[in-house]
Amino acid sequence: MSMREKWIVAVMCLTLVYGAHELLGKSVGTGRATQPPGRDASLEEVRRFAEEMSRKAGEQVISDADRHVIAQALAPWTEDPFIASLRPLSSQPGQRQGDSARAAAASSGPPAFAFTGFLRFGETRMAIINGMEYARGEALGTDGLYVHSISEQRVVLGKVGSAHRIVLPLREMD
Repeated sequence: MSMREKWIVAVMCLTLVYGAHELLGKSVGTGRATQPPGRDASLEEVRRFAEEMSRKAGEQVISDADRHVIAQALAPWTEDPFIASLRPLSSQPGQRQGDSARAAAASSGPPAFAFTGFLRFGETRMAIINGMEYARGEALGTDGLYVHSISEQRVVLGKVGSAHRIVLPLREMD
């Protein structure tokens, strides 16, 4: 054994002796040396505090507004809160009643997509379409459209089961 190995073994043995003394040496003599002083007093304080809080919680009066909030939280959902839409997210308020004719005309045509950015990470290319990042082959929504190919100037979208392609040119944002 080299001198270096002897030193490492000696330090390891000293560490084991010290650890055994710390774990076993203090609690062997009294049996209560590992417990912090005043533990019984602090445990009694915790019990009193818990009893006081339980008593105060029982005295609380729930307001009508709080009852309504609790009832709404416990009630089952009447409709799906997630909208199945391909429209981009915006900070603008939703459509008004007068816009329903225009919305019906817009929904009958193909969905509007905007290719606004291009990312390249090594060999991976990603297109930013309607504010979301898509790689080649990823689906756009639930209507069967997917990203067919990505280049720096355009994105080609395909439809599953169809040879029809939609070409989106890069749209520069102001």
